[in-house]
Amino acid sequence: MSTVSDRESSPDPEGARDSFKEFIEERYGEWEREFGDDVNVRRTASFDPKN
Repeated sequence: MSTVSDRESSPDPEGARDSFKEFIEERYGEWEREFGDDVNVRRTASFDPKN
C-alpha cells in the first residue's frame, strides 16, 4: 500500500519523461549534423511500421 510519503519520495515521472525526450532530441540533432537530411528518412523508415 502506498502512502503519501512514498509518493512524495518517488521519482517524478513527468521530469523523467522530459529528460528522456531532451536526451533523444539531442541525439537526433547529433545524428542529423553527422548524417545530414538522410537521418529523418532513416528514422521514419525504421520507426514507422507503415513504411
